[in-house]
Amino acid sequence: MKEFAHVEDVLLVLGPAEELPGLLAGLVAAGFTSAYGADELLDGEGPTLAAARAALEARGGSGRADVVVSVRGRLDLAARWVRRGGRVASLAAGTVMPSLDTLVAREVTVIGGRDE
Repeated sequence: MKEFAHVEDVLLVLGPAEELPGLLAGLVAAGFTSAYGADELLDGEGPTLAAARAALEARGGSGRADVVVSVRGRLDLAARWVRRGGRVASLAAGTVMPSLDTLVAREVTVIGGRDE
């Protein structure tokens, strides 16, 4: 089975603002010490995204996470927030995929819901 994330990875969850506190609390309880959240419906640098970017820059310098999970399936947005060579995943049945050029150029791995 492929490893989705390690507890030392910087994890960013993109999702509805009202669901993020519960999701992040669960991740912290599971051992992720570097889990951040941002409302994926914001376009551009809204206050939630700016706070997440500042936290990621303070930790890793690049301002991008190792793993980005999209609650609503916006892998196109997740691919913008993940570091080069990072992993993205969707929790939704229908996903909006990033362009193939983005996946290849940034060396992004898309993790499915299960291994086949």
